[in-house]
Amino acid sequence: IRDFAFDGNNQGGQTRMFFGGAKYSTARSIAILNCGGRGNSNSSGGLAWWNGNPPALGYNRIINCYAENTAHVSLSCQKISHHNMIRGCVVKDPNQSGSFTHPMSIESNRHSMMTNNIVIGRGNPALNANLVEHSVVSNNTIEGAVKGINCANGGGIKMSLITNNTISDTEGFGILVQDT
Repeated sequence: IRDFAFDGNNQGGQTRMFFGGAKYSTARSIAILNCGGRGNSNSSGGLAWWNGNPPALGYNRIINCYAENTAHVSLSCQKISHHNMIRGCVVKDPNQSGSFTHPMSIESNRHSMMTNNIVIGRGNPALNANLVEHSVVSNNTIEGAVKGINCANGGGIKMSLITNNTISDTEGFGILVQDT
């Protein structure tokens, strides 16, 4: 999917572009390039793969995408298997829609990465890297978030690298590595 954008309020309660589902996810080797979304504040997100059961087959990419004022998870390769990437993306003013708003997430991934991204605004946390294994979160910029990078809820991370991230003006933690 290349050069796609949506603008306006989605009242349907789901992600505008959603690959996956509660029981099955068929997302494999899909790339979302140069896409964006704005004003999706009553929905569950912007561009996402989520909750594959069994897990998706992986090798999915979200590259050079943009999201503004989207609720819950703005750009996500979450709760799926392996080799997923969110790179060169920008999320601005994520909508604080409850107890969490993850502008970007690779939660529960293996061999995945979030690199060279920018989050500006109320992320809670801005980057979610909870339960990742053999993954990289690097060269990201976070400004004005409620919380920075989450690596700890529900079990933390294993054999992963969190490096060269710039985090400023957060209300809570910068990087949470252990939940006590």
